[in-house]
Amino acid sequence: ATTKWIEELLPLEMLTTKREDPAFFVDIREGLMASEVFQLIGLLAHLLYWFTLSVNRPSNLPRLAEHTLSTLLATVHELWSGLERDHRESPQGVSLVLPTLVLTLKRGIEKCFEQQYPMLMSKAELRQQVVDRINALVL
Repeated sequence: ATTKWIEELLPLEMLTTKREDPAFFVDIREGLMASEVFQLIGLLAHLLYWFTLSVNRPSNLPRLAEHTLSTLLATVHELWSGLERDHRESPQGVSLVLPTLVLTLKRGIEKCFEQQYPMLMSKAELRQQVVDRINALVL
């Protein structure tokens, strides 16, 4: 779902007023298809679960250990830092590529939750609460 969105539905050309070479947009789409982006989406979705829904787990099920949480946070930071480092020095990177990456991450996390928790995401009020938490997580 995220791959199709990146390739076919993400309106990159409408997110900038500059008339860029079409190859520029191809490069951005290829960057958004990097395995690190998908890994980061999965880890952020996992992190969101533990921050928001794990409180509803039965008490007899294990909780996320502090060391595991620290490792998860460090891995997320490392992946984001690597992706951000490639674009933070150019005006196009800061004004277009990084915001598009953030949008892709948020959408990917939301799709993970739609797949994993369809009943939760089918209720408009609960879905909005998840989206609000996604926005807070990816600030």
